Amino acid sequence: MGFTDVGDVRLTRGEYEAAVRRDYRYNRAIGLAQGVLAYAATGFYSFSVIFPKLVFDLSGSEFLVGLLTAIMNAGLAAAMLFGVAALEHLRSKKIRLQQYSLAYRLTWAVLAAALLLLPGRYVLPAVLVVFTAGQFCLGLYNLAFFDFTARIMPTEHRGSYLGLRYTLGLLVQATTGFAAGLLLNRYGGSGKGAPLAGYAVCFLLAFLLHLADFGLISKHKETPAVNAGRRERAVEKIRSIPALLRADPGFRWFCFARPMALANTFALSFFIIFVQQQVPITGANIGALTAGNLVAWASGSFIWGRIANRIGFIRVLQTTTGTFALAFLLLPYLRSYTVLFIFYCGSGFLMGGHILSSDGLSMEFGRPEIRPSYIAAANIISAAAGIVLPIPIGLLGETLSLHCVFTLVGLLMLAAAAILAGKVRDPRAVGEYENMPYSA
Repeated sequence: MGFTDVGDVRLTRGEYEAAVRRDYRYNRAIGLAQGVLAYAATGFYSFSVIFPKLVFDLSGSEFLVGLLTAIMNAGLAAAMLFGVAALEHLRSKKIRLQQYSLAYRLTWAVLAAALLLLPGRYVLPAVLVVFTAGQFCLGLYNLAFFDFTARIMPTEHRGSYLGLRYTLGLLVQATTGFAAGLLLNRYGGSGKGAPLAGYAVCFLLAFLLHLADFGLISKHKETPAVNAGRRERAVEKIRSIPALLRADPGFRWFCFARPMALANTFALSFFIIFVQQQVPITGANIGALTAGNLVAWASGSFIWGRIANRIGFIRVLQTTTGTFALAFLLLPYLRSYTVLFIFYCGSGFLMGGHILSSDGLSMEFGRPEIRPSYIAAANIISAAAGIVLPIPIGLLGETLSLHCVFTLVGLLMLAAAAILAGKVRDPRAVGEYENMPYSA
């Protein structure tokens, strides 16, 4: 039987789980408040609208817009390789979560300063360098966040907790996303060669909101885990991944299908460009699209979260992936702004369940003390695909058409839905994950 020291108190596994449930309501309230502030901040730099538009305004290159997704995934992969070695052996994760959180949040202050202070020819390189560093820090934060969340949230509450957290956060993010569009109109940032002050103001506001959410992370209550994984160097953790995949076929198929299931994220940066090709677009249009998408995403997160509590994350991921596939196959045939706005809202509703289930499912594979290795393995494989695929997708959009991009994404997601339905067993039904003996 495993024990952990908390002061002079030694907890059994049952006592540890009781402590987690005792603190659940308190941690839930803190986590929801922290999520609201964090998502409010992201509305000012939306990775699906505002940041890719900044890069397009600076460069005029669809290829560079596509490269953003590759950069994001490269940062994520590098973070997973380093982060699992820095995290898995710790029984308490909150301090590490705070460190990674602060590092990521500081990058938005640096980006705001770069836009305001650097000479024009240096702005784009600086934006790309700081963005890359920020994605590495975000990857570290995400690894620590999902491991920490799995520790403080009982399994039976995770779906509704994450769903409500996303819902409340995204409703606020919709407001800040709309405000960002107005700021771009007022201070510049509505076309190639436009002044960059609007973007700088948005990034500075994001940083200030992120500082507030950073302060709430320390307020969580964390009971140290019963056992932790072994302390190993990053290279040793990397070498253990193939053995982990061989030993767990369901997880192996999940890792194979997940990058294809998330192929929609490779195409999101191109949506705003596609809209610009179909209809005239202004800063107000950008704000309306962002707000509409996020309101739908918020309601979808809440509804899908409650569904996930009943049927599991795996069923939600299968459903949203298959529906997304059909939507992307239809997208090239949409023409009017009204129809595109409805499509963007519908995709937001699906995205609420899609991201919730993809993230939630990755937390449910494996024994608790080696959970970071499972999360890291799934994210490294998805990130590797995310490094490779956006580049040909970007070239496809630039040399042929965005229609080809959306069709390819639809076909990839359709294949992923079939694999998830036929090959991946719900981790909640795999008794070995909870019943395997804990090993230090």
